[in-house]
Amino acid sequence: MGLPKHFTKQQILKAQQNTLSNRAAARYLNCSYNTYKMYAKQYIDESTGETLFQKHLNPSGKNIPKFLPNKGKNPPLEDILNGKTPRHSFSAEKIKNRLLNECVLKSECYKCGFHERRPSDMRQPFLLNFKDNNKNIVFDLLYNEISKLNHGSITNVSDQWICINLKGKNIYDMLSTACPFDFTKFKVNKNSTTQTLVNHIDVIIHHKEENDLNLFVRRSFSEHLWLWLNDSAKFI
Repeated sequence: MGLPKHFTKQQILKAQQNTLSNRAAARYLNCSYNTYKMYAKQYIDESTGETLFQKHLNPSGKNIPKFLPNKGKNPPLEDILNGKTPRHSFSAEKIKNRLLNECVLKSECYKCGFHERRPSDMRQPFLLNFKDNNKNIVFDLLYNEISKLNHGSITNVSDQWICINLKGKNIYDMLSTACPFDFTKFKVNKNSTTQTLVNHIDVIIHHKEENDLNLFVRRSFSEHLWLWLNDSAKFI
């Protein structure tokens, strides 16, 4: 499990200033609704004496546009990306799916061309690399990139993953003892990427330099993988 997120009063207030409901504020902060609710209830608005959560309640959905996919009322993607439609009415996952389904983005990595499916669930992984640490500008960045035809996928899962760097001339021999992937071509192609299983753990492997790899693994499996790597390295 990852460490819980902490939000200051200023962060909660900023999220509320840019949204029309508590659920939208949680999406703005890129956290679960329950995490947002916990912190919003801790902080008090001095002018009213209410908690920030109470103050931002909007049970009637005032000023929130109602989009019904089954009745053809979804707004155009361009309106969402350029801000004409409130972007926080939609999750990043829904935006990504529309970009893929409407063929705005290809189902592949735009850096290395990776398009294989995970053997565990046959889905294709897409990671978003931010140009800075401000995750809330993702839609602005995405629109600018699309408008310039420099596409990229938009699901931010960085908090869910751990990166383990491996270096050494025997790293491929070690991984091959518990990985079905054939590294023959992979290890001679710099910046190549693949997704596979290592010791039954789903990982993304990035070839940085010669004998230099990054392994991306979900945080919940990272300790198990790290222990296996340490044990296996003793026998290579």
